[in-house]
Amino acid sequence: MDKKVYIIVVTWNGMKWIDFCLRSIQNSLYPVTTIVIDNKSSDGTPDYIANHFPEVRLSRSDKNLGFGKANNIGMKQALDADADYCFLLNQDAYLQPNTIAELIKTAEAGEYGIISPVHLNGNASHVDAYFRDYVMAKSPYYLDNVMLKGKETLFESQFIPAAAWLLPRKTMLEIGGFDPLFYHYGEDDNYCLRCLYHHRKIVFSTTAFIHHDRGATIGNSVMYNQKIAFRHIVQDCADINNGIGFIIQKQGRQFYDEIGLWFMYLFTGKWKMLHNFLWDYCKILGMIPQFRHNRKQNKTIGANWIYRF
Repeated sequence: MDKKVYIIVVTWNGMKWIDFCLRSIQNSLYPVTTIVIDNKSSDGTPDYIANHFPEVRLSRSDKNLGFGKANNIGMKQALDADADYCFLLNQDAYLQPNTIAELIKTAEAGEYGIISPVHLNGNASHVDAYFRDYVMAKSPYYLDNVMLKGKETLFESQFIPAAAWLLPRKTMLEIGGFDPLFYHYGEDDNYCLRCLYHHRKIVFSTTAFIHHDRGATIGNSVMYNQKIAFRHIVQDCADINNGIGFIIQKQGRQFYDEIGLWFMYLFTGKWKMLHNFLWDYCKILGMIPQFRHNRKQNKTIGANWIYRF
């Protein structure tokens, strides 16, 4: 009997990719239901979906909720419909016909927190560079298996980007959704850290693939680099694998280093490299109550940020 699989796609001005994305889902050999949460696109994306993909369960937000919160809404809709699995898919990513079937086969054979396919680039000519450098290169046994011509097809990793995640129902009910501390970028890092804290395995299968058309994402690197220093501080403060003492010590050392760099850039005329790190730390101090609440919540088993807030 087929498992109930809900694919969740969060869209925002996604006309460049959405037709390819949703048609790839239509071509899935495994039956799925598609949920789209649109983050108030201004380029006609939701109207295009409504007109060309009537089978899609489309929700239109009246504001841009960000990646994490929009996915949480999709997960809640899927859980309420008794989904066995949710598959989170970026709007700029495309399935191969057997992707879902291969991932379900893997998921049913073991107990995992996150199961991912291998991420290829947009035309499937290479492995996605980010996936290669941040996942495969850091997976303890992947390179050994390849070089020694091993037969393993499933590999653990401490982090996999959320462009294509299969989440079992148990993961969503026990780990929850994305932490609202993160609006865009950083939410998948935090989710993986929470899985590791609760001893949930994060794996990728070399029998399943998606195409991530990252190269066509205009402004992707610009968006990623916006407020990156502040986001890294938030990631450290929200990491429940580290105690408060460790975080204070690490941030203290980082603050000391930042002062030195700030004066160096100032006195050498490299003003474009200056950033208002003092304001970053002031904001962090104001967020301490929120960090305490969210850390406590994320240490607790439950559907945090989906049903519990």
